[in-house]
Parts: sequence; C-alpha cells; structure tokens
Amino acid sequence: MDDELVHELDALARHTGRSRGFYLRAALQEMLPVLKERYWHHDIKTRQAELNEYNHFMEELGNSDS
Repeated sequence: MDDELVHELDALARHTGRSRGFYLRAALQEMLPVLKERYWHHDIKTRQAELNEYNHFMEELGNSDS
C-alpha cells in the first residue's frame, strides 16, 4: 500500500480505537464479492474470446488442407 493510504488507515484506526486489521477485514468483506464479479466475469469473457479465436484458426488450418 502507498504511504498515503496507510496514513489514512492508521488515522481511522486511531480515531476509532480499532485496529488496521479490523478495517482491512471489513474492506475485504465488502469488496471481495464486487471484485470477484468484476474480474472473474471479465476473465471468463477473455478466455472465451481466446478460445473462439483459436477454434477459428484451427478451422482455417483444416480448410486450407482441402
């Protein structure tokens, strides 16, 4: 984490009397479902596009043998 983010996290922890870990766990619990949805969905689309491109390439190779 960059210094500014650590500073903000530490200030929040001091102000509330809670630990960094408390807020890091809370942030992960809140954001992990959002990140999973965003990046897993993107990864699936990317992999599907790559597979489609590969399949098209293989079809073209098969057609050139005829």
